[in-house]
Amino acid sequence: MIKQIIFSVIFLLASILWLNAQSLLEMQVEATTEEAGSVFTNSCSSPDQGVLVFKTAITGLSFELNMPDKLFNVRHNIQRNEYVLCVEPTARLYWITISGAGYEATDIAVRSIEANRPLFFRINPKLSATAQQLMVLGDNSFNNNQFAEAEAHYRRALSEFPNEELLHKLAETCLKQNKRAEAVEFLQRAAIINPRNEKTHQMLGRTYLEMRQFTNAAISLKNAIDLAPSNPEYREEMQRAIEGAPNRAQVNAEVGKAYFADGNYVEAIRYFTETVNLEPNNVEYRTLANNAARRSIVEPEMVFVQGGVFLMGNNNIAEEQPQHRVTVSSFNIGKYPVTQGQWQALMGSNPSNFKRGDNYPVENVSWNDAQEFIRRLNAATGKRYRLPTEAEWEYAARGGIKNQGYMYSGSNNVNEVAWYSSNSRGSTQSVGSKVPNELGIFDMSGNVREWCNDRFGKYSSGQKRNPTGRRTGSTRVHRGGSWIGSPQECRVAQRGHSLPNESRYNIGFRLVLQ
Repeated sequence: MIKQIIFSVIFLLASILWLNAQSLLEMQVEATTEEAGSVFTNSCSSPDQGVLVFKTAITGLSFELNMPDKLFNVRHNIQRNEYVLCVEPTARLYWITISGAGYEATDIAVRSIEANRPLFFRINPKLSATAQQLMVLGDNSFNNNQFAEAEAHYRRALSEFPNEELLHKLAETCLKQNKRAEAVEFLQRAAIINPRNEKTHQMLGRTYLEMRQFTNAAISLKNAIDLAPSNPEYREEMQRAIEGAPNRAQVNAEVGKAYFADGNYVEAIRYFTETVNLEPNNVEYRTLANNAARRSIVEPEMVFVQGGVFLMGNNNIAEEQPQHRVTVSSFNIGKYPVTQGQWQALMGSNPSNFKRGDNYPVENVSWNDAQEFIRRLNAATGKRYRLPTEAEWEYAARGGIKNQGYMYSGSNNVNEVAWYSSNSRGSTQSVGSKVPNELGIFDMSGNVREWCNDRFGKYSSGQKRNPTGRRTGSTRVHRGGSWIGSPQECRVAQRGHSLPNESRYNIGFRLVLQ
């Protein structure tokens, strides 16, 4: 009798906990629309179409839509884990059903599809009652340090309903029992279900490090950095993995290869260069570094900046007044300033005052010089690079739609994000060696000032959409502060200007790709 009462109480508590747990298992899909001139241009057959992008951690979803306007195509971008629907910009969505293995959601609200207006859909996993009860029992056992029993419950629940949360719980339970190889197996499965969870990659990296698998640890932590580039913890942990390896050169080379495979040639160059420094006579490592340098010439790494609205300028400083509302369309901007290696390869010379390496920003170039570089790059690649407008530059520097209101690009602490007069040691520094901003863009505060396309002139009041500056004027804008500047000059709102034929050892530039 007593046993029956105890069992009933446990079952009641489990049921209550299950109801709370169920809401935690809901997953959200965010849908936003972009103008067709953005990164998805090639996905749509007409430049007049809009692009509806569903961002979700869930793979294998299908969509049913009832729309009065023609639906042109649906595409799943596996790398970005997004579903892209090309529709007319004025389309109205009457209902949508999203479904997949173990998930379903229906939204029946009538709504307009307008650029940069997010739509939210909640995707509910169809958990069986058995899986729900087993998960709660596993949680209770885990909290009571009964890890073997918790593992048994979680394994049975996983057989009922495989999902990321259960795999994380199993990995944590195995780690508590020093079963690292099994923890790795569960985390790898979690990474397949949701490759965009940086915590999964961090847990993998830490576990590999405990197992002294330094290369795997560094690669896993590199994946976490890719997903959350502004988190310094991941970089510190990856550096510990590299420094702890018996053969640092080999681990650096493997990290460089991973970045190379991702198309991040600047980071690949960084790690290949470190490899060559450790083993200068290794021909293979030199070849890897040279290949990355050549690829980075024609394929500078870009960051997609989703369009939005922001307050441009600063009412406290005359040249930055008046602060005004600006709407900017989506665009792609260089993750780093143009480097000396990129300039040298394309132009055949290096005008920089500080010739310290291929990964340092090119400087001592005029606005006119930058235009000639762009002309040659466009001819070589068939693409349409240009300088950013001043509004695009400030919007990206502020973090775009992820803007946290920082004084500098990515932080209120200038030392975290900028090379300036007090920490630069009297020179430019390697690009990407400070913390990036909210969008993963480096060096928008400090290192070198950056040319913009606009002519300089006083701001006008009133709302603006994609402003391009004054139509007349003798000077061109440059932004961002530099290695020789003060913290005040590194602010995201600060403005400077020079004649287009002037070149200085603290001015460079970065590119925008149309």
